[in-house]
Amino acid sequence: SPKGPYNVLTKLIVVPSSHVMRRVLAFLEGSQSDKGPLRPHLAPGRFVSLQIRAFNVNAFGQMAEAFDKCFKALQGANVVEPFFIASLHQPARDYYSSRYGGDAVSLTPPGHEQGTGKDFRLDLDALADMFVMSLSKVLLVSPGSTFGGFVAAFADHNPIRVDYHRSADGSSLPLEEASSIVLPPMCRRALSQQPCFGSWFRYDKLWHRKGELSC
Repeated sequence: SPKGPYNVLTKLIVVPSSHVMRRVLAFLEGSQSDKGPLRPHLAPGRFVSLQIRAFNVNAFGQMAEAFDKCFKALQGANVVEPFFIASLHQPARDYYSSRYGGDAVSLTPPGHEQGTGKDFRLDLDALADMFVMSLSKVLLVSPGSTFGGFVAAFADHNPIRVDYHRSADGSSLPLEEASSIVLPPMCRRALSQQPCFGSWFRYDKLWHRKGELSC
């Protein structure tokens, strides 16, 4: 199917620096770093990524639980494999580390700050997060997050939006057509890779298209 302008322009304009690519390669190879222990190996195209962005910090607990339900549905009866988590929120990384131990992999070592717009180093770390996530087989993203929208466009596959507002009593849907994996009601495959606030659609039209966008 024809690609949208956002997908095409993203790959033409966004070119990672050598520093970012070295960070990504070292991380994927599970190499020893000066900031933490040896990391599990994540094979490109074979791991799940979680991008958790809480716009309302008071709802963080509900959001973490919703992401966990979606993640468990993807794992099915299989043994949990190492997965990647990117989040500005240390509690999010702690939440998954306490439940999955070393299988919950983050580029940012425990206890280290993560964020953007505060420090050049942190901005580079955020870019490295984006490129690691773009190599995953399935993306679980927060609705309304431009960060998640960028990753989806660069990865060139539609993300799964995790909406903790959606009732757990709603209807469940298969991950893909004829798939044996059934997703809980709060997990929905986005119909578009266009990000919520990076879209060229007029803002007053976004609300009517929120089911298609990552909003």
